[in-house]
Amino acid sequence: MSRYAFYCGTDWIDEAFLRWATSPHGGTGIPSMRQKFKAPYRTALQYKGRQHTIIAARDRQSGNYVGMVVLSTRDVYIRGALKTIAYVSELYIDPGHRNPAVGRGMYYHFIQTIKNYDGLLASAFASNRPLLDMIIARKNSPIAFSDIGTLYTHVFYPKVLPTPSPSSPIHIQPLHSEAMLDAFLEFWHHRKDDRDFIPAYAKSDILTESGQLRDLRLDDILIATKGDEIVGSIGLWDQSPTRTWFVDRYPIGLRLLRPLLNLVARWRGIPTLPNPGDEIPYLLVCLLRVKDDDPEVLWSLFHALSKKFQRHRKQPLFVCALHQRDPLRKWMQWPHYPITSRLLFSPMKITLDPKRIPYVELGAL
Repeated sequence: MSRYAFYCGTDWIDEAFLRWATSPHGGTGIPSMRQKFKAPYRTALQYKGRQHTIIAARDRQSGNYVGMVVLSTRDVYIRGALKTIAYVSELYIDPGHRNPAVGRGMYYHFIQTIKNYDGLLASAFASNRPLLDMIIARKNSPIAFSDIGTLYTHVFYPKVLPTPSPSSPIHIQPLHSEAMLDAFLEFWHHRKDDRDFIPAYAKSDILTESGQLRDLRLDDILIATKGDEIVGSIGLWDQSPTRTWFVDRYPIGLRLLRPLLNLVARWRGIPTLPNPGDEIPYLLVCLLRVKDDDPEVLWSLFHALSKKFQRHRKQPLFVCALHQRDPLRKWMQWPHYPITSRLLFSPMKITLDPKRIPYVELGAL
């Protein structure tokens, strides 16, 4: 009998797994980052997709769980057509159990699970070279991941955002009724015309606690209009009731340089590196769409978001992610702290158009 037992699905989940899955085990990136869950683990999974499959390995000798892969199902638009993909939302194996027996067992269940999906999406910090090399370079595998580019995450204070001077009137207002929500969703779904991986959000994703946009209120979403036409949208997503992030540790070099780096950061107006263990007060930019990639609309939307925090002595962090080829990136040149990740895609039943730009909803990662 194998030393390890493997589980696949969600019906098998027990209290021991939930305790292990939500405990601090291994950070990601440089510095090492971890999540802190303030709500049940199943609740936090709602951000990641409509349905989930968890593959886990348990050590029969100790009875402890030692590895897991979480696949989350999403309905997205690719090349303008609605597709169902799976996102590898979590992947972890305890260092003491990173061996062929665990790898083969989890990989077998992984292959069986993904057969019905149109594609498979994954992401990893650019600094996590071992994981990237393992995923991309896997030989003799039915899964062929391709690197589809860099995801640039901008972390910045709202006070650094410029005040726009649009050449024509742009009206910004929050959603305050279901009728406005209907108009916004129609505008949002048209984004499939110029971006890939656009989430096919429904009203229930915003209006119900079980939706993919849980914790996002109607008035957290702003729309920009010129006359009667919607020309832009943006949201500010506070996920702190469910989960937060904190720095677990810094490598020794960064730890020694942190005081000097923070001094320079304060002078430049960019976020400082927090103390290990301190929760990071962040708000995620979401639902970003700008018709014709108009910079005046983009600046007006961000300025409207920042206005509510202008008088706050302690500023939250705004976090916004865009693909390397997204034309909106060139208009976001205000001071920020950069984080880079790599996007990976395995086309099971579809082929990507390399000219189309991927969209990533950062709050769903």
